[in-house]
Amino acid sequence: MSLALFFIVLPRVYGFSTLGRVADLVLFAVPFVLATSFMGQAAGSLFRHRETAVLVFVATTLPQFFLVGVSWPREMIPPVLEQLRRIFPSESAIDGLVRIGQMGARLSEVSADWLYLWLLTAVYFGLAVVAARRRILRDAVHSG
Repeated sequence: MSLALFFIVLPRVYGFSTLGRVADLVLFAVPFVLATSFMGQAAGSLFRHRETAVLVFVATTLPQFFLVGVSWPREMIPPVLEQLRRIFPSESAIDGLVRIGQMGARLSEVSADWLYLWLLTAVYFGLAVVAARRRILRDAVHSG
């Protein structure tokens, strides 16, 4: 629902450029939402208290913002950080969603970012499943 508000309603209310097709935006957003969700589930298992993962991600949002290349030129990002930024779904999502939404690109034109988001979805899904199994086993040992 919030995706519809962000990509469809608000740009029209505020008069922003909306050259992209809604279907392309929705299809591109699906792996982004899934990858972000699974990443959060996997990260939550790394900490004793799941809420700590939220605090860690909040603390890293500003560095992530610079790593995306919106406010800092990508050419100036060191190679090590260039690779590090690829672990976050937002890196591929921002590039693809801006190209679709504001520049009118088709899904086929951002297929590299879209496929990479599906790769991240699969990786983070696997990590989330492993984390959930670990938590179930740990809870079973502690309760029984």
